[in-house]
Amino acid sequence: MNTGSPELRRQAVISLFGECLVASVQSDLDKAGMRAFRTSLLDSVRRSQPRGVVIDVSALDLLDAYDFEALRSTMAMVELLGVRAVLVGLSPIIVAALVEQDAVTDGVIAEPTLEAGLARATSAS
Repeated sequence: MNTGSPELRRQAVISLFGECLVASVQSDLDKAGMRAFRTSLLDSVRRSQPRGVVIDVSALDLLDAYDFEALRSTMAMVELLGVRAVLVGLSPIIVAALVEQDAVTDGVIAEPTLEAGLARATSAS
């Protein structure tokens, strides 16, 4: 279910895994890339109607407060479509940097691994 331009497919892969969409961010996304990722993900949610969405950032070495906010707002949009969104793969270094930058984390559901994220995304509560 890879959607979007070839450039976006190199930066992010969106695929259906059971009842969840898994969106793996493969490399840093600039503003245009983040918009394309968001559009592609929301379109995939609309088309496939999954029980949950997992956004995997484990391939990233760096995630600044701006990029984190863009992901957080994308997760909120997914939730408005009635689908739980879970962020997975944040490294301790990224977490420390986000805290130091006073990044807003309200509303973000996060799990350390893809497996935990899939379980959380499809859980009833």
